Amino acid sequence: MPSTETETEGFTITVTSSGAQLAAASPAGLVRAAAALDQLRDAAGTAPLGEWRGDAPAHSWRGLMLDVARHFRPVDDVERILLLMARYRLNVLHLHLTDDQGWRYEVAGYPRLTTVGATRTETQRGHGPQSQVVAGDHAGFYTRADLVRIVAYAERLHITVVPEAEFPGHVQAAIAAYPELATATEAPTVPWPKFGLNPHTLNLRPETLEFCRAAIAALVDVFPSPWIGVGGDEVPTAQWAADPATAARMAELGIADIHDVQPWFTAQLVTMVEELGRTPYAWDEVLAGPVDTSMLIGIWRGPVAARVAHNRGHEFIWCSDMEAYLDYRQGEGTDEPTPVGPPLTVEDAWQFRVSEGARGGQANVWTEHLPTRDRVDFALFPRLAVIAERLWAGGEPAEWDAFARLLPTHLERLEEWGSPIARSTDRALPSARPVFPVCRAHGPNATPLSPASWRTSSLCNESVTGGEKRPSPLAPKFVRKVY
Repeated sequence: MPSTETETEGFTITVTSSGAQLAAASPAGLVRAAAALDQLRDAAGTAPLGEWRGDAPAHSWRGLMLDVARHFRPVDDVERILLLMARYRLNVLHLHLTDDQGWRYEVAGYPRLTTVGATRTETQRGHGPQSQVVAGDHAGFYTRADLVRIVAYAERLHITVVPEAEFPGHVQAAIAAYPELATATEAPTVPWPKFGLNPHTLNLRPETLEFCRAAIAALVDVFPSPWIGVGGDEVPTAQWAADPATAARMAELGIADIHDVQPWFTAQLVTMVEELGRTPYAWDEVLAGPVDTSMLIGIWRGPVAARVAHNRGHEFIWCSDMEAYLDYRQGEGTDEPTPVGPPLTVEDAWQFRVSEGARGGQANVWTEHLPTRDRVDFALFPRLAVIAERLWAGGEPAEWDAFARLLPTHLERLEEWGSPIARSTDRALPSARPVFPVCRAHGPNATPLSPASWRTSSLCNESVTGGEKRPSPLAPKFVRKVY
């Protein structure tokens, strides 16, 4: 059901022979209306006469998690993805900025994070025993100015960018840059070229906590998001268990069990984030120990984890891997990405149901085996359209066949937007700063409206045709004809 947070995103579109009018209770609602009007137009850029209503969305968090740590995506491409998200009326980009394979943003006082931690000279290709590590540089990071630009572009589209850095596992890139952060005495000197579960963890020294504090502060400095992600997933304990320095530190801190180390570390991260005025966000593995209920939880391991979070009083985000991991292949075709999980078909994605008590949900796209822009797009589309529809509508999915009839037109629209879903060859990026082609403005000197100038106003078409139309996913409900 819509909440007080989402009710201002509802809108009405009225198209008459003299123009189109968008009405909403907030600027965000007008942006959602502009996206819907774009979906109503035909190939000539005209929209049918009538009135359409977009009810308020069911969920306040309608997101996409983009992993830029395993394979870096340049700023222009992140902006392109933000624009595509806005077309689907999504409102949260969860940006996964660090992992074993790369550290992707600057932290004051730690320059080697980007001079060492952002570059690897080898990368795994394939999965399982047949995989190989192939030589070749992969590098990239965002300057502070880059991140400011991404945030500013997202704000124009009324999308919140939620940053995430991983602690205390998934940290080989950070350890390669600063070996003194490592638990192991023989620390790696390069980011990990492989994918999977990495054994390395941060140690428990006060200096390491200061590093974490600086890394979090750098995110708070740039991102106005209420939430700051701190990782917490897939943290091994073997190195802590074998390390005499960790044993001594545990005794000093009064930690008796090795499995209580991560909960202690998580508590430190919660304090750091909250002292900086934000809410911590972590993956559901942190629920294995006590964690402050202020923490927002990303539920990727299914309904059991969701019930634990809900019963303990946590807000949580539903992103179960079996419903929302878009790096899982869509079928058995030879053009599908490296198989790392079961198939998740377009029809499977239609079964996406946000668990009871969740703030909302998101699709996740991990990029271990998605090295290029087109491979990312192939994974995203059209399943992201399906999940976006489910996040806006909420509840139980309607009949699949009725929705499926909309997809062929939508696939044509994706091609028009420059988002191939069946090719793996990179192409030159289109401009990431176009306006929505919502409607051709009337008159010889008229210009399209930019996101910054959208208002409740008349956007005139040169020509309009009558009749009800719902050509693609997320188009609003037809209310009545207007003559």
